[in-house]
Amino acid sequence: KDSPWMIAVKDRTNGSMTYLTEGMFPDWSPFGEHICFQRNSRQDPGYTSIYSIRSDGSELTEVYHSDSHGAITPAWAGDWILFATVNKSSASRTRNNFAMFNADDIWIVHRDGSQARILTQHRQADWDPCYDVQGRRVVFVSLRDQVQNIYAVSLNTAPAAISHSSHRASTASSGGLFPASYR
Repeated sequence: KDSPWMIAVKDRTNGSMTYLTEGMFPDWSPFGEHICFQRNSRQDPGYTSIYSIRSDGSELTEVYHSDSHGAITPAWAGDWILFATVNKSSASRTRNNFAMFNADDIWIVHRDGSQARILTQHRQADWDPCYDVQGRRVVFVSLRDQVQNIYAVSLNTAPAAISHSSHRASTASSGGLFPASYR
């Protein structure tokens, strides 16, 4: 195909490949009907938005786009899509003109594109969100305390209620932010 980054579905019975659209970092929805992924925004080339497509290639939808940041590494959380953001002002270019991203925060958006909200806000980068179906929380990588570690935040926590000053204390009962290993 035209792009080096394509979303494709392979038929396990005959090995045939069906190319659906341009994109990268795909994630199947829990019931296999949709795929979310990132790809260059049609509105702002050079930065990525979050898209979804039905597994048959129909209903390509730009689920999330922002004028202030790019959106990367999406992951399904039921009917919601998690993703990390890239602050456009802090993205730099290499001599090959590929963007070198500094992920900033974790967001969540309904699969129809409504109700986008931020889940984490911290001066250190948060990235690679993953849904923990057992505990209704979002697990992600962060450089808090200048060490790469895995953290979690409850999906029941409103962003304003997330405590950043004492994130090492286990606050599972209040739904706050804590390193996943401290739960």
